[in-house]
Amino acid sequence: MTLHESEAEIPLMVDRIVEQFHPRRVVLLGSRARGTATTDSNVDLLIVLDRVADKRGVAIENSPRTIRSASLQGHHRDDAR
Repeated sequence: MTLHESEAEIPLMVDRIVEQFHPRRVVLLGSRARGTATTDSNVDLLIVLDRVADKRGVAIENSPRTIRSASLQGHHRDDAR
């Protein structure tokens, strides 16, 4: 995947996160936010939620591997399991 293609995936990732969790804010961090990303760069997102009842469950269910798999393959997060 080219840098341009991976950049185009970021809004899709954010849309899925917003749809599922209704966060207060989603913040892009790291090299992509600075404009210094390369093809090897990951996507660093800070997700700000009002409250999470089961922090451990949310962390496991939404691990970077699951989110990345779902967003890059075009599947809903629950289909990536």
